[in-house]
This record gives sequence, C-alpha cells and structure tokens, in this order.
Amino acid sequence: MNIIQMSNLFDTRKIQQIQDELAIATDLAIIMVDYRGNPVTNHSNCSLFCAKVREIEALNQLCEKCDSRGGLEAVRSGNAFVYKCHFGLVDFSVPIIINDQYMGALMAGQVNLQDDESMQLEWIVSKRSQTDIEEYPELKSSYAKIPVINHKKLNAVAHLIELGIRYIVDEALIKKDLYEDVQDVQSYYNREFKNDETILQPAYDYIDQHYKEKIRLTEMANLCNISTSYFSKLFKKENGIGFNAFINEIKLDKSIKLLENKDLPIINLSLELGYEDCSYFIRLFKKKYGVTPANYRKSTLNN
Repeated sequence: MNIIQMSNLFDTRKIQQIQDELAIATDLAIIMVDYRGNPVTNHSNCSLFCAKVREIEALNQLCEKCDSRGGLEAVRSGNAFVYKCHFGLVDFSVPIIINDQYMGALMAGQVNLQDDESMQLEWIVSKRSQTDIEEYPELKSSYAKIPVINHKKLNAVAHLIELGIRYIVDEALIKKDLYEDVQDVQSYYNREFKNDETILQPAYDYIDQHYKEKIRLTEMANLCNISTSYFSKLFKKENGIGFNAFINEIKLDKSIKLLENKDLPIINLSLELGYEDCSYFIRLFKKKYGVTPANYRKSTLNN
C-alpha cells in the first residue's frame, strides 16, 4: 500500500482555525494526531490541569497510553469512541480513515460530566493504572477548574466532529485524485514522444515480451510512472477494453501461432501462454474464435 501523507491531503492551517474556534465554543480541549500519535495541529484549549499533569513524567506516560488506546478503540469501531482517562476525565477520539488506511485521529475532551454520568463510561486503562487526585494535592486547584458539561452536549459535539471528519476525508480524497491526475497529465505532456508513442508504450513493450508471465496492472502503472487509477483510465480509453481483457487478447492471438505446432498438446500450449488452468484457456479461446483450440487446429491443418 502506498502510505498517504496527511500533509498532502489536509490544509492544517484551516483545520487549526476551525479546531481553535470549536474548542472555545464547546469548552473542550482538541488536537489532531497522525497514526503514530504525533501532533498534526497545535493543542486547542488544553486545560491547565492536563498541562501540569503532562509535566510529570509518570503521569505523562499514562496520558500517552490513554491517547493511544483511545485512538485504537475508535479505529476498531470506526466511530467516535468516548472514554474516561486515568484521572477519570472524559475524552473521545474520532478516527480519520482513508481508503481503509488509518491516518490518525481527532482527540477531544478534558472535561467532567454532570451528575456522575461519566460512571457509565469505560475507563481506558486498567484499575491499577487509574489515578486518584488525592495523591496529587498540588494539582487539586487546577483540577477544580476542569469544565463540566452534560452527557447530551458531549455526545452532540462528538457526533458533530465525526460528521466534520467525514467531510474532511471526502474532500481529501477528491484532492488526492485531482493531485494524481494533474501529476499524471503533467508527466504525459512533459514526455518526448516519437512515432506516435503513447505514455503507455513501456507497458505495451513489456506485455509483448512477457505475455507468458503474470502481469499486474500496478507494476505496469509504475513502469509508465503514472498512478494505477490514471493508467486504468488511459488504458481503457486507448484500447476500448480493460487491462486484463487486453492481456487475454494478446495471449489468444499468440495461441494461433502455437497451434500450428501439431505436436504441442493443448495443455502444454496453455501453460506456454501462462494459463495454469487449461479449461479456462479453452473457454476463452472458444468465446473469441467460436471453436475449441483442438478443433481450430484440425480445421487449419486440413485446409
């Protein structure tokens, strides 16, 4: 799989602006991270309490564990995952998934819930890793300033961010496709053509010489220095049929010459063309020429 870089898909400056405004409007702390957990945006509205917690090495390790596990749980479900961190604060993670590739997540939270509704939520760490605020009296004053919101508002914000992420992903995919097409078109027009040679000529040359082998579309696209999607579009436009159908046409054309050798059994001929399944070759041949390879050989040799 070609790893897609978030920096190539997202305008992080715009996302940062939206994230900053959303954090102020909701009293949530928000940050976007990549699949390794590295920040893609700056932390918006990070609470004083959490900032102080992360200055303590042992507690910071627990914070990172919570972030990592929260992201993984969100990936497993494919939706926003709401949970309690090791201090009992409520956080949630919204996964960013493009073409089944986990890109990262948008993490939000650092709040308490009203009426002990957070008790219904899952702790993201085991009981022995849960931290009691009473053990850190120096953090109590900042802990008391943690924003408190109700469960309904938290779920609404999580759902809103989830919808926003889906919109961003859709836009990113469009941007990715446009970027690839522009790069491919530039590659097409920057190339020096001779004798009406097309950008696909390296693939045609390779197919002609290696038709007996298993030829993959991705390999041919790489050989032509263009994306797989653009290769498929251009190939079908030039030939009127898809890549696999074209390969079969080449093999069937070659089979006519091989059939002139009456001492070559049909099964060996099939293997010579790269077909491990002889019956599959016979079906393709009959579909194209209307007769089986054996009958074609008989009729040709008798004329």
